[in-house]
Amino acid sequence: MKMPKLDMRGATREEVKEFDLMKQRLREHNAYFNKKKYYPANMDEFDRIANEIQFVHREKIMQMQKARREKAEEEEREELRQSAATALLMLSAPPPAPKKIAPRRNKEQPSGVRRSKRLIEKEVKKREAEWIDYLEYNTPAGWAGRNELDWSS
Repeated sequence: MKMPKLDMRGATREEVKEFDLMKQRLREHNAYFNKKKYYPANMDEFDRIANEIQFVHREKIMQMQKARREKAEEEEREELRQSAATALLMLSAPPPAPKKIAPRRNKEQPSGVRRSKRLIEKEVKKREAEWIDYLEYNTPAGWAGRNELDWSS
C-alpha cells in the first residue's frame, strides 16, 4: 500500500483530530508490550497493521480536505456569480440624474467660508510685517549693523 501524502497546512480541527488519533493508535501499536506479541516471527504482520492504521486515517483526512476544497471552490463560484449579477444590474439601470448645482452668489469666496474684512486686513498686515522683517534681515545693513553703535556722528 502506498501511503497518501498529506498537506496539513490550513487544516481544520477535524482533520487535526483525525491526524492526532492516527498518531495515538500508532503509538499504542508500537508500544513494547504490543510489539512483543509479534516479535520475532510475525514482524511482517506487525508492519502490515501499522501501515493499515496509517492508510485508513490518511484516507479519511484526504477525503475531508477534498470536501473542504470543493466547498471553498463552490463558495468562490457563487461569489463570482453574485458579483456578475450585481454588475449586470448596475449596467442595466439608468444612470443617475446629475445633481443640480446652485450658482454661487459671491465669486470672491469660492470656498464657501465667510470671513470678515477685519480678519483679511489683519492677515495682510501680518504678511507685510513678515516681509519687512525679511528685508531688514537680508540687506547689507540689516542684521550685522543692528546692535552696533553709530560712529559717524
